Amino acid sequence: EEREKGRARTMADLSRTRVMKASTSTPGGTRRFMLTRRAASPPLPLRLRPRLDVRRVRGAKTSVTTTTETTEDKVLKDGTTLSLAAMTWGEVFPVAELWTQIFCEYYYGVDNKEKTYERRVSEFLYYFTMLYSSIACALDNQAFCAIAFCARDEGKEASGAIAGRYVGPQLGSYHKVLFGDYWDTLAAQQFQADAEDLKLLYLWNFGVQRESRKRGVGEKIMKRVESVEATGVDIKGIFLFVYKTNHAAIRLYEK
Repeated sequence: EEREKGRARTMADLSRTRVMKASTSTPGGTRRFMLTRRAASPPLPLRLRPRLDVRRVRGAKTSVTTTTETTEDKVLKDGTTLSLAAMTWGEVFPVAELWTQIFCEYYYGVDNKEKTYERRVSEFLYYFTMLYSSIACALDNQAFCAIAFCARDEGKEASGAIAGRYVGPQLGSYHKVLFGDYWDTLAAQQFQADAEDLKLLYLWNFGVQRESRKRGVGEKIMKRVESVEATGVDIKGIFLFVYKTNHAAIRLYEK
């Protein structure tokens, strides 16, 4: 009964999906847009997630820097060395754990340590959903996962990660899962392109470890995506979903 109530609350949240237009506008050929949900819902496994209504999407232009760089080292504001690299099989489990920790802290709160039965089950299911996503990134040549590693005194650890997938009619049917029949309208109105030729980059599972936030990690990850992954296979735009209440993430995307 509690599970059904939670599922009903999730459906209610998604039925009130709102769309937010990105505010930046700079010269360039790639468009970027966000779709915002009203509030966070309990983590659900992938097969239970309903399709979102994205019929009111809007676009905003943003610049893309062309580069073939795949791994880079940056020095953060506090002197910590940050390395950005594509995920390998050795990072599949750590990345799944990182994503699970980030989302559960966001949904339940950092200070909420109470481990109810419902929460344990929810976290268990969410972890395997994230593990599925990690494995998919490693197996699927149309998907990727970029990881930020922070080198500290105690060693090197994954501090942030983002997954992405190239979508379009020429790349399979995943675009239909996300946009349904709206894909043709999106291509014509937002990109002035033929629907069969349009290719977009869908980002999901983006998160930065709490201890590494406000140090430029998230911004470096997004810049890598725009300069490396977004320059492949004739990508025309980048899009993602974000909770309306996740103001820190929205501010980052608007940059």
